[in-house]
Parts: sequence; C-alpha cells; structure tokens
Amino acid sequence: MEECPEEVIDNRLVTGFDRIVQAYKNDPVELAAQIHMLIVDIHPFLDGNGRTARTFLNSILQSAGLPMAVFPHKKEYKDIVQEARDKKDYSIFGKYVNELTSENKYGELKEVCKYLHENNCHKLESQPKPRKDYEICFNYMLKKQQEAEHSKHLKAYRQDKGTRLREVRKKK
Repeated sequence: MEECPEEVIDNRLVTGFDRIVQAYKNDPVELAAQIHMLIVDIHPFLDGNGRTARTFLNSILQSAGLPMAVFPHKKEYKDIVQEARDKKDYSIFGKYVNELTSENKYGELKEVCKYLHENNCHKLESQPKPRKDYEICFNYMLKKQQEAEHSKHLKAYRQDKGTRLREVRKKK
C-alpha cells in the first residue's frame, strides 16, 4: 500500500463521512455499514483499521437502538468486506450487517420476552415491572446471548490455536 499524505486521508474521511451521513441518515444499518466500509477502504491507520471500523459500526447501531453486529465467522466477514471493496459496492456489506442485526434472527427471543412480560413473569424474581415493555428484557437477553456466542467462538479459537501450536511443536 502506498503512502498517502495526511491531508488527503483527512479530506477523504471528512467528505466521505458527510456524504454517507446525508445519504443514509434514515437507515442506521446502511449508515453503519457504509461508514465501516469507508474506514476500511481508506485505511487511515497503520494498525487497527478493522477494529476502528467495527467500533463505529456498532456505535451507530447501538445509538439507533439496534443490536450490535457480532461477526461470528472472521473469514466470512473478511470475504464479504473484500467482495464489497472489489465490486466497489458497499451495499453488499450493508446486506450482511442487516442480516446480523435483523429482527428475524432474534424474533424468537423477542417473543419469549413478550410472553414473560405479558404474563407478569417478572414477579417471579420479585422485581418491579419494566417501564419500557418487553424491550428491556429482550435487550438483556440479547446481550447475554451475544456474550455466550462470543465466549463459544473464543473457546473454539483457543482450541484451534492450541491444536495448531501442538502440530508445529511436533514437526520440530
């Protein structure tokens, strides 16, 4: 990758942010995906561009009241980002993010929360009834589910990494 003067990077980021915010201000998922792809495409930092892009993405989603986008398969994530970059079509990544954050993915969980709320199941734990309907329950359960998914993937990664280390040691 060739060196790019700071002013050029700054200008591309600022004009890109402005353009994207104006175009997608009514669609938070697409806005988040477009900002993510802009940062990945411009690559303004020596290290941490992907982490920065995902932080912006999830910050925008959460500020809109949407669940965070958890990327369970790193290869799939990288392949879709690369495809969007190659085709110069960021909406490819937007569709992927939309799938990850869609209500369909969490519809069953939402229904359980709605049932619990409607049947006063919160009284079982002797807690006051939530003020914001079943959404509080849903957000809490969603967070726990995402933590469990993350933990599962982290465990699998560590096991895979350990297996690879053992294989390397055997070869020596």
